[in-house]
Order: sequence, then structure tokens, then C-alpha cells
Amino acid sequence: MELELKYKVKEFPFELIETLGFVKSKESRQIDWYYIVNDNEIFDKRTYLRSRINVLEKSFSFDFHQIIECKEDKKRVGTEETEPKLFSLDDIYENEKLWGKAFYWFSFKCEVDKHRIVYKKDNIKIMLDMLDYLGKFVEIEIKGKNNQENRDILDKKAEKLGLKEENRVDKKGYPDLIKEKNITTGRKTREEIIKILNE
Repeated sequence: MELELKYKVKEFPFELIETLGFVKSKESRQIDWYYIVNDNEIFDKRTYLRSRINVLEKSFSFDFHQIIECKEDKKRVGTEETEPKLFSLDDIYENEKLWGKAFYWFSFKCEVDKHRIVYKKDNIKIMLDMLDYLGKFVEIEIKGKNNQENRDILDKKAEKLGLKEENRVDKKGYPDLIKEKNITTGRKTREEIIKILNE
């Protein structure tokens, strides 16, 4: 399981991240398509079927992405993901169609197109995300059990990065933020994806 904190920021704290000993791991553009599997109002966790195109790595995958409420602290969330199933980029829309038939009862929610920079140190990741229609976000993520020790580690890292409590995004993923702002994000066409991959 992964515990995370997300903050809305005006600028990324690059210098502070490097001062804390984090090393840049990778940089990518990710285009995610989310399908609703269950509803957070009914279940204690929200589950999406997510297809992801990683533009820089030229990869395409499907996985199940769950956002789980932390019962010890209602403002926090944990996430769980299944092992991504990789496909050939040449078969993006063919496989999308096959999965659509297999999971025909899931409805398309939104597209999330973001530029992401990942920093790592031990079992902690810091993700810097830029989305044209939402702005800049910092996510701090720790891989491990949902316990007080790990929650304290996240809080201390956020404090050292100068991230403010009032800018914290509680219990919301990017699909939720898109919905809040009434932004319509339809899926890119095959031609648009091919153009992006060839840029």
C-alpha cells in the first residue's frame, strides 16, 4: 500500500527537494484515461480502471487504481494499484476496444494529461505534476503500512518542503479535481496520440 499527501503549489520546491537528498528518478508525460468501477459514496474505497500512455517511455498499460480513505485520519488517502498490463503502442485503440467490451459496464470519467517529474529517496517518492487545466501539484508518497510512523514521516517531509496545510488536497485524485471544476476532458483521438508520440 502507498500513503500519500498532495499539495497545490505555485512553484515547485526543486532546491529543497535536492537539499533533502532526493534524486531525480525520471521525467515523463502521462496521458491517463479513467473509467469508474465503484462509487466512493457507496464503498469505502474508490476504484478506477486506468489506461496510461507514457509518452517519453513509449509505453501503454492498463491497471486498477484504488483510492482508499485512511480511517485513522479522514483527510488522508492511501492508494493501491494492480500490476500494470503492458501493450504495444501500435495496439492502443485495438486493446482499448477489447477492454471496453470486457468491462462494458464501466463508464468513462475523464482524461488526465500531465507532465511528471519523480524524485526518490529510500521508500519515499516526491512527484511534481503539471496539468494545463489544474496547475502544479506536489505529491509525497511512502510505500508501506498505514501506521502513525509513516504518517509522521509524510508530515515532516511536507513541512521541510515548505508545503502549507491550507494548500493540501484532501481525499481527491485528479479525476475528482477535474469534476469539481466542471472540466470536460474527452479522450484524445488516435491521430492526436500519434502526433504527440512523434513530437
